[in-house]
Amino acid sequence: MQEPKPRSRFAVPPRVSGAIKTVVGIAAAAVGSYYLYSSAQKAQPISPKLGGLIVGVPAMIAVMGLIELFSGMSIGQCAARWNELPAWKQLVLSIALILVCVAVLIGFVVVLNP
Repeated sequence: MQEPKPRSRFAVPPRVSGAIKTVVGIAAAAVGSYYLYSSAQKAQPISPKLGGLIVGVPAMIAVMGLIELFSGMSIGQCAARWNELPAWKQLVLSIALILVCVAVLIGFVVVLNP
């Protein structure tokens, strides 16, 4: 493993950076969702591709922030450590992560549908 580079005086720690990205991403996704909802109510719907970008990009930033917040490392460091794992461990962890995400999504669908 490589030696970490010394941080400059103005570098923000990864956990703080992750918290900021998470809050900003969630807020921007909420604003984008409200914009999509209000435009649909006015009978002026936005194209699905643009709507996906309006909500998807901020949500992706929020997920990146959560990863930095919980791991205490930047996304680049997480990617480097992931690439150091053997292929079979990457496969097992990827499958486990996909199953957890599917379970969470199904849980949201069950809870949010009356």
